[in-house]
Amino acid sequence: MSEVFHSPILDVVVGLFFMYAVLSLFCTVLNEWIAALTQLRARSLQSALFRLLDNSQTGLGSAFYRHPAIQTVIVAGRGRPAYLPPKLVARVLADIIVGPCPKLYAWQRAINDLPACRLRRTLTFLLADAQPEAAPARLAAWFEESMDHLSAWYKGRLQLISCAVAVTVCIAVDADTLRIAHLLWGTAPALPLPLAGRNAGWLLSVIAVSRGAPFWFDTLTRVARAPEERS
Repeated sequence: MSEVFHSPILDVVVGLFFMYAVLSLFCTVLNEWIAALTQLRARSLQSALFRLLDNSQTGLGSAFYRHPAIQTVIVAGRGRPAYLPPKLVARVLADIIVGPCPKLYAWQRAINDLPACRLRRTLTFLLADAQPEAAPARLAAWFEESMDHLSAWYKGRLQLISCAVAVTVCIAVDADTLRIAHLLWGTAPALPLPLAGRNAGWLLSVIAVSRGAPFWFDTLTRVARAPEERS
């Protein structure tokens, strides 16, 4: 395996890849810490449920989180839940909307009693031709589809946070790819690089670190195994 490091070019490549891997791992830990500290996913889930249930007009979102079944999840998790099973959501919604023994007339009356809002139109559409026993399944499917949209939004928000963290870390530790490449090559400049050069070096590092630690550790593994595969 030591043959990998006989080439100065490989010294530079492996050194940079290792730096990217370590910084990516550190950024991942920071991202998870920030997400946990801010309860980002739990708050996003609550916000999405409040929008789905038109909480400002119906109050059903607040009633949902006060339900004993949800309170049990909150106590067990020591905070707002970051995930709720669709079947549980459907059962709780059915309970707070029509009660423990939903009948067809009960659903119709409960929907008609709702204020004129998006939720009323949605429930009317979802349950128009459904039997009472099919209502929970349709509510669960509706919630699950809505959570798919939330997951896409959440991933986008995490990417923004990850990018901000990567920029902060790379500048804080002066992870300038161009300068470090010079150092690894053994031709470090006598004077510091101009600001434009440093910005370019930081930008390269940020882009690389944003690929994530698994990518760079996997790449390092492939580079280390390359001579063995050729022999």
